[in-house]
Amino acid sequence: MATQKELTRQIFYTIDEAIGNFNSAIPDHQRQLLAEIEVLLKGLELNGNNIKQSVNNLKLIAAIKSKLEQAVNSPAYLNDVRQYLQSFDTITRLQNEYFGTLKRDFTPSPLLSEIRAQSLDSAFESLTANGINKAITTRVQDVLRQNITSGSSYSKTMQQVRDYLTDNSTGQGAMARYTKQITTDALNQYSAQYTNAVTNDLGLDWFQYTGALIDTSRTLCEALIAKKWVHKSELPDIVKGNFAEFKERHGKINDKTGLPDGMIPGTTAQNFHIYRGGYQCGHQLIPADESSVPLAVRIATYTRLGIKHVNGVAVR
Repeated sequence: MATQKELTRQIFYTIDEAIGNFNSAIPDHQRQLLAEIEVLLKGLELNGNNIKQSVNNLKLIAAIKSKLEQAVNSPAYLNDVRQYLQSFDTITRLQNEYFGTLKRDFTPSPLLSEIRAQSLDSAFESLTANGINKAITTRVQDVLRQNITSGSSYSKTMQQVRDYLTDNSTGQGAMARYTKQITTDALNQYSAQYTNAVTNDLGLDWFQYTGALIDTSRTLCEALIAKKWVHKSELPDIVKGNFAEFKERHGKINDKTGLPDGMIPGTTAQNFHIYRGGYQCGHQLIPADESSVPLAVRIATYTRLGIKHVNGVAVR
C-alpha cells in the first residue's frame, strides 16, 4: 500500500498533468478559431478600409457566434475535455486510498459521490458552450458590434479580434487564459472539497499545507508552506494573515476584502480548505493524523491556543 506521502505526491501529479495536458492543446484551438473568424470577416462590407454600418454586417456577428460555438463543440475539443474530466476519477481513487491510511475501514459516503457528480457537471459546463459563450463569445461579439456601428477600420477590427483571441495583455489568448483558470480551480477545488467533507466526517484537526512554490506564488502560500502544520483552530487567524510566518514575510492585507492579497473575496475559516490561496492556487490543505505532527509543534500550538493536552496529545 502506498504511503501518505506517496499518495499526496500522486494527487498533485495527477492534477498538474491533467491541467497541463488540456491547456497545451488550447493554443492550436485558438489559432484554428481565429483563422475561421478571419475568413468570415472578409465578408464584411467596406467603405474603403472602414467597415460599413449595414444590416448585413451586423448579421455577420451571428455567423461568427455560431462559429465560436462550433469550435467548442468540435470532436477534437470535446475529446480534450473528456480526457481532462477523467482525472476526477483518478483523484477520487487516490483520495480514498489516502483516507484509508488514516482510517482502516474508511468508506466513501453518498455525499462524496454527489460532490464528484456536481464538480464534473460544473467543469464540463464551464469548459464547453455555456461557459465559453459567457466568457469569450460575448466579448468577441461586443468588439465586432462596436466597430461595425462606429464604422471603424477593418484593419483595426481585425487586430482587436486577433489580440483578444490569441495574444492579449497576459501573453495568452482569451481561451487559454480562461481554460487555465477553470481547469486549475476545478480540479484543485474538487480535491479540496472532497478532503474537507471527509475531514469533517472523521473529525480530523491537523493539516499540512503542501504543494510546490512558483514565481507567482502568493505571500500567504509561501508563509503557509514555511509553517507547514496547521491546526483547525488556527484557521480564523490564518485567513486574516494573523500568524508569524505571514508577518515575517511582510504579507499585505487587501483593503477591500480584509484578507491577505490574492485570496478570493468571501474566504472564511470554514471555506479556506476549498479556496486556499485564491484563484489558480495549486496548494492543498492535506489532513494529517495527530501522531504524524512533530511533538514540538503540537505542544507549542496547543499551549498557544489554550488547548488542554498531555504530552502533546489533545485532551478531548
